[in-house]
Amino acid sequence: MTVGEGKDYLNISSALSNATNNSIILVSDGIYHESIIVDKEVIIRSENGSANTTIHPDTIARTINITAHNVTIDGFNISNNVLNPSPGIFISSASNCTLVNNDISGFGFGIGVVNASRPTLINNSLSSNYIDILLENSISGFMENNDMASTGINFGVYGDSLEEYIHDINSSNKVHEQPLYYLVNQVDYEVPTDAGQVYAVNSQNITIRDLVVGNGLDGVALINTSNSTIENVTVSGCYEGILLFNSEYNLVRNVTAVDNYAGIHNHNSSNTMLLDNIVNDNFDGGIFLCGSDYIALLGNGVSGNGDNGVSVWRSNYVMLLDNTIHFNVDDGIDIEESNNVLLDSNAVNYNSEDGIDIEGSYDILLGGNVVNYNSGIGITIYNTNDSTLTNNTANENAFVGIYLHEASNITLMDNTVDSTGAYGVAAIQRQDTEPQNMDLLSNYGVKRHSKNTINGILSDDSMPVIAIDSISYGLKIENSDNITLSNTHATGNDCQLQAYISENLTVDNIIVTDESAGISFAGTFYDIRLSERSSAPASPSGKTNVNGYVDIAYLNYGITSMPMYVPMGMDIKFSYDDPGMNTAGESSVALYNLSDNEWIKVAGSTLNTQHNYVSASISAPEITIGGGTVLTPAPHTVTLALFKDSERTGSSGSSVIARERSQGTITDLPRGNDGGLAKDTVVKSSDSTTTLTLFTGTKALDPLGNPVNSIIVTTPSSLPSDTPREVIESGLYFRFGPSGTTFSQQVMVTMDFDPADFEGRAPVIYTYTSEDGWIALETTVDWENGRATAMISHFSLYALFGTEAEETTVIIAETQGTDINAPDVQEEETLAENESGSSYLYWVIGLIIVLIIAVAVVRPKKKDGEL
Repeated sequence: MTVGEGKDYLNISSALSNATNNSIILVSDGIYHESIIVDKEVIIRSENGSANTTIHPDTIARTINITAHNVTIDGFNISNNVLNPSPGIFISSASNCTLVNNDISGFGFGIGVVNASRPTLINNSLSSNYIDILLENSISGFMENNDMASTGINFGVYGDSLEEYIHDINSSNKVHEQPLYYLVNQVDYEVPTDAGQVYAVNSQNITIRDLVVGNGLDGVALINTSNSTIENVTVSGCYEGILLFNSEYNLVRNVTAVDNYAGIHNHNSSNTMLLDNIVNDNFDGGIFLCGSDYIALLGNGVSGNGDNGVSVWRSNYVMLLDNTIHFNVDDGIDIEESNNVLLDSNAVNYNSEDGIDIEGSYDILLGGNVVNYNSGIGITIYNTNDSTLTNNTANENAFVGIYLHEASNITLMDNTVDSTGAYGVAAIQRQDTEPQNMDLLSNYGVKRHSKNTINGILSDDSMPVIAIDSISYGLKIENSDNITLSNTHATGNDCQLQAYISENLTVDNIIVTDESAGISFAGTFYDIRLSERSSAPASPSGKTNVNGYVDIAYLNYGITSMPMYVPMGMDIKFSYDDPGMNTAGESSVALYNLSDNEWIKVAGSTLNTQHNYVSASISAPEITIGGGTVLTPAPHTVTLALFKDSERTGSSGSSVIARERSQGTITDLPRGNDGGLAKDTVVKSSDSTTTLTLFTGTKALDPLGNPVNSIIVTTPSSLPSDTPREVIESGLYFRFGPSGTTFSQQVMVTMDFDPADFEGRAPVIYTYTSEDGWIALETTVDWENGRATAMISHFSLYALFGTEAEETTVIIAETQGTDINAPDVQEEETLAENESGSSYLYWVIGLIIVLIIAVAVVRPKKKDGEL
């Protein structure tokens, strides 16, 4: 059968209509405007090759659509002047079809082969297509001498099973004039460095290194391949830069994956290590782990990607260590339905959603991560159990530092969540629309890597969106149970901690500042807020404030048409520091409530001197709300403080503590621009027997991390009960303040003594702690000058003991008349003002709080003498 001017048929479609199986249709030179459906087993061949025989589609449908078996298309120029999103040649569910000697350009797919078997592609040239050749869910293909040169995707294989990746594709095939290496059943092979694209299928010990690849469905792919290495590879312009599919025990190291649709995808592949890779500026996600176990991500940089930086879905025993994950359009790290995941020492900053988002998982450990300046939440723990967060920093995120929602058995220790709300919402966007070739792949069922493309199994933003209001939170705990927080630093937020409809919450040693809502415990219709109070009415007669004041505010929300009652209550512990507090003073410590400017002792409170706290149960009046009413009562605030008995007054009428301060010395610290000392500084006691030396560059900080501007040295009016009598009688004991001050480097304390008083004993400087009592310091002794010296890093109570030489470490200093402890420094010394209070006190509250909050009916906790 012939086609052309003066031939049997004027066009190919007419010839096909009259053809039978095994017909040969010979096409004369010319340009044919038609879209052809080949539904018979025929050979369609040009008479003089592709240079002389052209087929232009007459619609946007597939130019040649092959649905029959045993079809051959030979020697045509199949092109489109305007880019057509449909395929040039499309083989669907057919077997033993051959495409040979064709030039194909101007299409979405140059050649698309879907659900076919044994397709043969030889000597075809493809250019100016979105995608040149795609083999999808097809088996046993053969490719030779095909030249793929489009700027989109040149070549790709997509399948769900190993069989759909077993093809005979040799390196005579070129992608941008570089060989395509398609390895099947290979062992111990190193890919040549001229490769333009690499697939390793069902192979072992394959080495792929020192390549620059691009413009493929996958730049480098390992399919059912093990014990292989991808190293020093740069990949760009691909659908997925690096793919590991159903593989195990592989290493991906020093890969640069930039400007792909997705960077690195590890799918159903176990025991993979991703080490020191750069995965930046990909349209969708950076690194995606799906259904993979025992994965390690170490030292990777993942930034500027259009979705999550790192996504972990249904993958267990995953470790992310020391990765840098910044400026991604969604979350920095997103973990869903995964267990036994460790995140340690990662920097996750400036992402457009959450820094770290963990959902539907358990046994997650986060330690030492820095999660700052993210435009959503720093760290989200949602519907996740049995997990620990320790030593994480989540500062200056837009809404919440750490957010727990529907979580249980979560422990938070030593975390810092400061200045939430200081960072605004970033507008980080890669592109407004999805690249056209990626949209085409999705239309043809190529859905392999991202949240919204893997069989619909994931959905973005599955966690309820936190309400965005004007309040910023350091930590927010919602609908969560059995939560423990300890040693948390939360400052600079509107609310440092809020717990909402949560039970069995333990809060221990949380440091907060500011007079805003320091801590909030909220139910559906009410809120309990704790905050520091900077001042209060005068102490009760004969009493001295121990460590500041705390306000607990009960707030009710307006409610309509719901008869109910709202009880407020909690068990609370107030901790205190006892260095220098004598037994009588400590035994008098008690918790007081401020009522109409009068301090009233809280009934039923208990003092624990062993662990230094006072515990009590406190509650606000029960509030009944009738149906059909709107009730918004004024906040009910409880102010609490610890007081102890005042020391006896002297003849001057001033208190002993005030007299201590007035007889002490205060020295201002000359701080430089960096916060460190601008010069060496010496502080002496009022009798000059004790000297403190701080060296240039030393930084002094109070317990809240604020710079200390001056130092006070006093002689305490009383000593702990276990102080030896000879120490008390010697008078060689001093207190340095402000209490709790720490230093960036050690400072030197010296105490002068009379050697005759220590005959047969070694002078040793001791420090006192509430936990361990008196503790010996390593001491250097200058007998000739009568001076003991030790190095310290924080302030407390110090005294000079006389001990047996073998009891502690004593270094004997040999001198020749030189004063070894008198550095050439400038002394600054002033007497302290006589003050009635202490500007150096700070407060740290240890709370054990059990909230059982219900929406409709709640059992109120009442005790005699409730507040």
